[in-house]
Amino acid sequence: MTPSITFPWADLAEINVGNGLVFRLRDGRKVGSVSYGGSVGGALAGYPRIKRAVARMQAARAQFQAGSPEQPTAAGHYRRIEFSPRALLCIVAVFEAIALLSLLIR
Repeated sequence: MTPSITFPWADLAEINVGNGLVFRLRDGRKVGSVSYGGSVGGALAGYPRIKRAVARMQAARAQFQAGSPEQPTAAGHYRRIEFSPRALLCIVAVFEAIALLSLLIR
């Protein structure tokens, strides 16, 4: 399952690198990212990949704000959870490979 939160650009107050990628909304809530989450290696290296992603997002946000009138705040934020069969198929494939290897070893 992949959780997903969608919010309009207008509700976004700030994009930062904290313990991974962090979005701060106008209402003060902070939303993290699973794809760009924190890690020990990233913390030691200074999160260079996340910093590049933040720079691209900030540029896109600036471009959006420059070309559009003041955006109203959305009535709500959207949260959905998607189920991806890929993980289940990978687990099944691993067990099938183990079963096949056990048959070949005999």
